[in-house]
Formats: sequence, structure tokens, C-alpha cells
Amino acid sequence: MLLIHAYHQSRGRKPSKILVPDTAHGTNPASAALCGYRPIPVASNDKGILSLESVAKVMDETQQG
Repeated sequence: MLLIHAYHQSRGRKPSKILVPDTAHGTNPASAALCGYRPIPVASNDKGILSLESVAKVMDETQQG
């Protein structure tokens, strides 16, 4: 997470959100929050896989992930 943060910072970007699959370990959203991002959960299907539609539904210009 710190690497992602440093990458965007080096390019003058300041995204405020990061997409986190609902199947991710609980430390992933916590790590995102510690880096100053607001974690946005993304729903997976019944097989635990993200669909393009579920990602597109929550995606905007302030996310990274």
C-alpha cells in the first residue's frame, strides 16, 4: 500500500479512495486507511470473483486499485 501511495505521490496525484474486493483480508482496508485512503468495497460473485460490472459500478476518477 505504501508503494502505491509513493507511486501516486511521485506523480503529483492524490487519490482519496482505493477499491478493495470484499474477499480481501481485513488488513487490506486497514492498511489503505492508514495511508490516508478511503477503502471502497467491491462485491464479488458467488465464486468469489470480481466482475467488470461490479468494479465499474464503484469506479470513478478518485480511485486507484
